[in-house]
Amino acid sequence: MRPAGHGIVTVRADVLSVVAQALALDELLSVSVELVRLGATPRDVALDDLPDLGPSFNVAALWRHHVALLERQGLADFG
Repeated sequence: MRPAGHGIVTVRADVLSVVAQALALDELLSVSVELVRLGATPRDVALDDLPDLGPSFNVAALWRHHVALLERQGLADFG
């Protein structure tokens, strides 16, 4: 028996973009769960509502952030 509806599928042009998209989804879901826990109702977010900083900026910044977190915890050496 295969579980249904557990996990995500994402398709992007490169691995960094796939990781960035998955991390962004995880963060959005965490914020939504916290809003519900506090008694608020999360609203729908459309891509048009978000600032467009360009995919290379967003992906690169998010990647650097997570690499720094791993290095800080001694879990990776990407230097």
